[in-house]
Amino acid sequence: MFVSIVLGLAVSVLAFLGYLKSAWNWCWKWLEKPIGAGRQPTHVNLSTTQDYASTVWQEGGRGGVPHMLVVCTLHVTNTGPARVGQIVDAYVRDPLTRPTNYINPQVFYPLGYARTVVFNFEVAPPVVQSGQAWVADVVLVDQFGGEHTVEDVTFAVLLISEAAPNGRT
Repeated sequence: MFVSIVLGLAVSVLAFLGYLKSAWNWCWKWLEKPIGAGRQPTHVNLSTTQDYASTVWQEGGRGGVPHMLVVCTLHVTNTGPARVGQIVDAYVRDPLTRPTNYINPQVFYPLGYARTVVFNFEVAPPVVQSGQAWVADVVLVDQFGGEHTVEDVTFAVLLISEAAPNGRT
C-alpha cells in the first residue's frame, strides 16, 4: 500500500512539473513578443460616397484635340480592419484614365474618419455627347493593392456659364 501511495504521489508530482514547464514556456514566448505583435491586417475597407454637387465634367481641348476635363469628388471613410488606410492610386475604369493631379500617398485615413478626396481626369476623345451626363466606375487603390470600385459615379455637365459668371474666364 505504501508503494502505491509513493508511486501515485510521484506520478502526480511529475504531472504537475510537466504542467509548470508548459506554463513557463508559454509565458516566456508571450514575454518575448514585442508590444502590439500579432497578425497585422492585410486589407482595408473603404466606404465611399460621391459628392454630386462637385463631380462634374466640362468640354475642353489641348492642341486642337477635344478633351473631357473631369473633376471627381468622393467622401472616403476607412471602415477597418486596418487602423490606417491610404489611397495610392485612382483611375476611371472605362475608358482607362489616370488622374492628372498628384495623389499624395502621405494622406492617411484613420479608422472611422472621413476625408474628401478630389481627383482630376482628362478623357480624350470625349466619350459622351456635349451636354450629356457621364456615368463611369472610379477605382481607388489602397496601400495593400486592394481595389475599391465606386460604381456608377455620375459626372454632371459643367457649363461655361456656371464655371465663370457672365461667361468671363
